[in-house]
Amino acid sequence: MNVAFQRRVLLKGALIFVGGIILTVIRLNKHIEKPASYEYPTRRQILWSEEEDEHYENCSMPNAAKFPIGLFSQSQRDNGAIVVHILVSIYIFGAIAYVCAVYFVPSIELICQNFNIRSDVAGASFMAAGSSAPELFTAIIGTFVVQGDIGIDAIVGSAGFNILFIMGLCPFFSEKPIQLSWYPIIRDAICWAISVTFLIVTIYDSLITWWEATILSVSYFLYLTLMYFNGYVSKYAVKLQEKMDNNVEPESVDESTFILEIVHNTENNHKEFDLFPTDDEETEKKSSVFSSPESPAMYVCWVLGLPVITVYYLTIPDCRRKGWEKTYFITFVMGTIWMAGLSYILIWMITVIGHTVHISDDVMGLTFLAIGTSLPDLFASIGVVKDGYGDMAVANIIGSNVFEILVCLGCIWLVKILSNGGDWDPIVIGSESLVLLSTGLIVTSVFMILSLHLKDWELDKRLGVVLIIAYIVFISILVVLNVHGSKSKDILSQCPLL
Repeated sequence: MNVAFQRRVLLKGALIFVGGIILTVIRLNKHIEKPASYEYPTRRQILWSEEEDEHYENCSMPNAAKFPIGLFSQSQRDNGAIVVHILVSIYIFGAIAYVCAVYFVPSIELICQNFNIRSDVAGASFMAAGSSAPELFTAIIGTFVVQGDIGIDAIVGSAGFNILFIMGLCPFFSEKPIQLSWYPIIRDAICWAISVTFLIVTIYDSLITWWEATILSVSYFLYLTLMYFNGYVSKYAVKLQEKMDNNVEPESVDESTFILEIVHNTENNHKEFDLFPTDDEETEKKSSVFSSPESPAMYVCWVLGLPVITVYYLTIPDCRRKGWEKTYFITFVMGTIWMAGLSYILIWMITVIGHTVHISDDVMGLTFLAIGTSLPDLFASIGVVKDGYGDMAVANIIGSNVFEILVCLGCIWLVKILSNGGDWDPIVIGSESLVLLSTGLIVTSVFMILSLHLKDWELDKRLGVVLIIAYIVFISILVVLNVHGSKSKDILSQCPLL
């Protein structure tokens, strides 16, 4: 079977798959009646007087009203005080990325080491939770506090940002084009496409029932099972590729097998990627949070971040330091608390900013919140690529998206429904464009796979530029769909905040 024939078969199959999903989604949207949205009590409603009630009787309460009253009034924000909220949001983005990289991820790695969790399972569960921690806490705050769609929008936007923008940026930090192994990418892309398909089926009627959330949650454990037997599956896949393509030389198969071993941290005669250096002096030097970076740009960021760095140092034990390794669980708990609190403030700021500048929460979630919560993935991928493990970076990018769909949404929805008591009322999804947005994720996945396949699984700077442009097109379409959907709804205008 020659390469040209394989490409034609893959292209036709991908087009039929994507076209079938899009047609199904369109037909479902035409026949499904959207339920009326619920009204949620807010802390600010007690502030309205009877006269104000009459004046604002034709407006709806914004999501920003579900947060505490800030330092500035609506008029002050309109006159420039909103800049403070923007600066606070940017600062919190950096604070979340820092606590995730310096404290949370190392504590998770030590948990995996101490409990002897297999590298494949650890990478798909605990390490995925580490890289997707901001999205996880954003989904929790969006589901339990805001009770809106901003958490879902952030995850959908984050998935597109990861798969297109971050992957497109990777070759620019590599000395040579990144040669990828086809199996881990195909494996995770298929799992991701299945996850997004489940998501589409779940939200097409704008209702999340308990059994739909259960299916998403159970699907994640099936994914972990696949990762547990990944070693056997990968060997079979490489042998199958050798039989299908008669032009493959033995050396090529050996190289592919070696790349697979690097991706999954299996034992080999080459060095492995590790977050912890073997030299104790180097470890102690890098573990010091007060060691200033050499880069001028990073030095400025370090100086600006010294206040939060100091607070972290005083409240979170650093399990990377020699003699402090056994404090990994306390580090994990404190890192979790900090990220949860910062995520609450971040969504608060983003929601107020969107309300002030008249941008919907859906658009803010798809763009600013999605990009901000993906910063840990961005920095981690760049660092891994610089160390020569571009294949690992790409595999982690795709794999973390599976975690975000099945856990950050499915498991959180299930907990939300079960926490309602015996009623188990379904969760209402307010945005009518989420189905089409989720379908766009499958299109991006197919586009990424086809692009890599046509380049013989080589990620170079040219393909990187194409992926970045594709992200700009992708996010522009999502924003237009949300803006058009918001204008087409027959809803009340939002009340101003006090």
